[in-house]
Amino acid sequence: MGRKFYETKEHLKKEAEFKKSLEGYWRGRKLVKLHYKYHLDFAITNNGIITGWCEVKNRYFASKGKNFPPKHIDLALDKWMHAMDYSYYTKKTFVFAVRIDDGAGGDYAYVHKYGDEPDFQFIIGGRFLTQRDEQDIEPMVRIPFNYFERLDHK
Repeated sequence: MGRKFYETKEHLKKEAEFKKSLEGYWRGRKLVKLHYKYHLDFAITNNGIITGWCEVKNRYFASKGKNFPPKHIDLALDKWMHAMDYSYYTKKTFVFAVRIDDGAGGDYAYVHKYGDEPDFQFIIGGRFLTQRDEQDIEPMVRIPFNYFERLDHK
């Protein structure tokens, strides 16, 4: 039996808003939503040609009483492995884009270029406080926040 999908209409609305912002940051690029079987949110395209891969996340700090900036941002190892496979086999960039507090804290991106070999930590992490099912605790890659760049409109 497959895992239940937890994406809500509100989540998809926020994702669409973030997508629009990212397309504004990356003028001339379009983000094409990928089928869930690809494990990542978007293909980054230029005139229909794939130029990269993108996963987007909203992370909350102010509303959760957490300090910002964080020391790191975690991503599920499964997503990371798929992203690295896509980057390797297509020789395209992978972008992990993070919107902080629904945009109030800014938008940030970690850009993994084909051939990069960062030495990140791998942990058991996930939703400990708001766990929905046993699969919410899983292996994760821990990306130091200093690898992220703030995105600004040009």
